[in-house]
Amino acid sequence: MNTWTGTLGGRTDARGIEYWRFDSGGKVCEHQMYSFLNAKPSSNLLQRARLGMAYPVTALAFLREGARSGS
Repeated sequence: MNTWTGTLGGRTDARGIEYWRFDSGGKVCEHQMYSFLNAKPSSNLLQRARLGMAYPVTALAFLREGARSGS
């Protein structure tokens, strides 16, 4: 498992996770990479608006939990 953070062209924030599996000979037999562009904290208003437009039910659940926990 490997995690990374960086930028694309110095303008776009990026984060990612890589998963590597090796065979008995030490060679890579499986590699999966997941990357996330413009990763922002949940407190970012623009990020909340994007989440609300793309996944309204999930956004509502996050808002309710934040209100319940005082975040």
